[in-house]
Amino acid sequence: MELGLADAIALALRRNTQLQSAYLDRVVDQLNLAVAEAQFRPRGTIVLGAQQNRAPGDDAETQRSSTLSPSLDTALPTGGRIGFSWNLDQDHGLDEPAIQTSRSSQLSLDLNQPLLRGGGLAVGRAPLEIARLQETASALGLEETVVGTIDSVIAAYRALLQGQQRLEIAKGSLERTVEQLERNRALVERGRMASNELVQTESRLANQRFSVSQAEDAVDQSRLELLRLLNLGRDTRLRLRDTVELEALESLRVRSPSLEAATSIARDNRPDYLRLRIAREIESIGQMLAENEHLWRLDLNASLDAGATGRSARQATGSTLDERPGYALGLELEIPTLDPERPVRLLESRIRLRQSEIQFSEREVELELEVERSLNDLNSRWQQLGLAQRSLELARESLEIERERLAVGRTTSFQVNATEQNLQQAEQSLLDAVIAYLNAQTALDRALGTTLDSWGLSLPEAGVMP
Repeated sequence: MELGLADAIALALRRNTQLQSAYLDRVVDQLNLAVAEAQFRPRGTIVLGAQQNRAPGDDAETQRSSTLSPSLDTALPTGGRIGFSWNLDQDHGLDEPAIQTSRSSQLSLDLNQPLLRGGGLAVGRAPLEIARLQETASALGLEETVVGTIDSVIAAYRALLQGQQRLEIAKGSLERTVEQLERNRALVERGRMASNELVQTESRLANQRFSVSQAEDAVDQSRLELLRLLNLGRDTRLRLRDTVELEALESLRVRSPSLEAATSIARDNRPDYLRLRIAREIESIGQMLAENEHLWRLDLNASLDAGATGRSARQATGSTLDERPGYALGLELEIPTLDPERPVRLLESRIRLRQSEIQFSEREVELELEVERSLNDLNSRWQQLGLAQRSLELARESLEIERERLAVGRTTSFQVNATEQNLQQAEQSLLDAVIAYLNAQTALDRALGTTLDSWGLSLPEAGVMP
């Protein structure tokens, strides 16, 4: 399977089991929000009933009754409730149905509106606001999970890429050592080098073969880790499309924003920071509710009622609508006494709010430090990259010079081997510096909360696999 880094990320987002579970959790979150959004929508019920009864005694009559009771009820954003109900009853005796039959209709409209505890738009809409904030926090939690998966895949992909490049460097050094051994043997045959100097080169050759074996093991371990993250079988063969070009380093450079701009970007995008901000808002609403709960209960109750009877349901209903309704209007005051839990609940809400404010303040300071460290690390890694590149150039020149000196007998095989080892270390150092610089870019994206934007990704809809 040929795989680029972008392909690996897309594959992980589709196949990673942890993400699949997180996507399904979003379905529940959206349903909970839908329930909260519907709290001010009317809810209706229809009750149907039928009954037949007969009193004890030989002369007792048998009565049959039926009931139809539709009702409509809704919560108000002000914290109150309003409800409408209609009861249509029918009674008749089975012995003389024409005489005994009677029908009655009853309409009622009821309103309950808290004026102190439980009243007001802020209190009435608080559950909905909390549900919306929690759903947003849940989406941010999913983003954190997605970003964590992306970062893990990037790290594993680059570790495999780095391991493969290290293996190529080790093989290249092995080939140069073999060539050097052949040249040394030729010099020994011509009498221009002592035969005991071949031991040093042969020792170097054995060490190089061991290094190649170690590099192959490291590549296999990195491959298995990447396959695990992609949820692929361990026998899957991977061929990485991306490479690390050690000669074209300028194309890797990215321009970083200023510290002030980067901090502003992080405040707007970091999921963990935004979740703490939401938690603080939820605790603020909770304190407002606790303070409201500390008030006396003063409710306004109002109702309208109308009822009538008739020979038929239509007649009874018509008479009900024509009749002047009755009404009731009143206030109800409840003064709590001897309740030790009320002040405790209020104090707890204030403490939780203060704790959330402290956590948010600490996270804000940490965010600023993380952004600054990420920017400094990115710039430092670029400087190290330049130094490593220059070191490699000098190591190559040194090896050529030592080989020329060895050919004319002005140096030893030991010195050539040492220079060859320095070249291998310089190649590995440049490779490590490139990977470290790329990882510093990833770390900066994570610190700014821009990982998804950098890869052109967005969160899927709830319950939808990407």
